[in-house]
Amino acid sequence: MEFRAKLFSWQDTGNHLFVLARGAMDGPGLTGLFGKIRADTQSLSECKVLVDLSYGTCQVDGDEIERLVAGFDLDGWAAGNRIALLSGPEIIDYHRLYFLRTAVAGRGLVVEVFRDLKVALDWLAGRT
Repeated sequence: MEFRAKLFSWQDTGNHLFVLARGAMDGPGLTGLFGKIRADTQSLSECKVLVDLSYGTCQVDGDEIERLVAGFDLDGWAAGNRIALLSGPEIIDYHRLYFLRTAVAGRGLVVEVFRDLKVALDWLAGRT
């Protein structure tokens, strides 16, 4: 899995991290992705994070997701940050990302999965 991240800070709308990912997301890719999000947003409060996985596939099954998320270092995760995961077109990718969302939310992060970019952006902006 390859991903690129870009952080934007706007005075009127706050901080936004956009992550574009492509390829097959395996366990190390998933861990790397959340490590990158944590590193880029650690000093930011109420950062809105959009992870676009629409050109990727999630190849991590439920048991591995639980194991990986249990090992995530979430100390120092900034309060109020929101993460929107934009799923690829395959329903299995959405289901796996939703399982990931459930595991991560269980650790206290605010995260949601979407299939539609507009809906994801509205959620990040607090309009839904």
